[in-house]
Amino acid sequence: MARGYSSYDQVYKSAPGPSVGDIGYKYSYKSNEAVLKDVRYVARDLVEKLDKKLAMSVDEIYLKVQSDNAFYNSFDHVIRDELTKRGYLLSNAPINTLTLDLVVEDDLPECTGVDQGEGVYRKLFMALAINVIDGMPQDMVGDYYEVPTYDFSVGDNSGVKVSLCPEEQQIIDVSQVVKEREEAQVQEEIQPVERQQSDNVPQDMSDIIPDLLETKQIKAPAEAPE
Repeated sequence: MARGYSSYDQVYKSAPGPSVGDIGYKYSYKSNEAVLKDVRYVARDLVEKLDKKLAMSVDEIYLKVQSDNAFYNSFDHVIRDELTKRGYLLSNAPINTLTLDLVVEDDLPECTGVDQGEGVYRKLFMALAINVIDGMPQDMVGDYYEVPTYDFSVGDNSGVKVSLCPEEQQIIDVSQVVKEREEAQVQEEIQPVERQQSDNVPQDMSDIIPDLLETKQIKAPAEAPE
């Protein structure tokens, strides 16, 4: 009778697995757990900020990352895990859902005063952009985080331009914008009336004298005696 595989104290002789992509460091269970622990800290903080920001009811969330590499895939995995733990449903298509884009800024301007460091662990600006349309997010939550940058590459951030310096941020005075629009609307209404009035103004008195004579608003000059 067959006993099955009974060499319990030996390495299992399976077929070689497929080759894997470079993740930026030599893989081991211990090193991978250390990296994921640091990645999860960032993901948990971002999702907590998001949870406080979302006052409305959200049925489903569609998460999008910018590149297919070990860095973005790690964050994609742990952010999804944190969202699921908080009760959010994840969608595989951006249809009738709240969309989230993972935004990562590596080239930080001097105005931020952030010392990014030069090692594998560097400070980046990371954020979740909400409902991005034509590069403009409805809202955004984020912060500066020191993260492992194994296999990191700059993504396109879905065209989202992040202004990290106060002088780069345009502060719009809403009341002034409304006032300017109202003034422009008034001017548009006045101009046709002015044009109409100017069209009705006679070029000389000869245009209106016959009408005035007919309505007897003026008297015709008396004929000179012979």
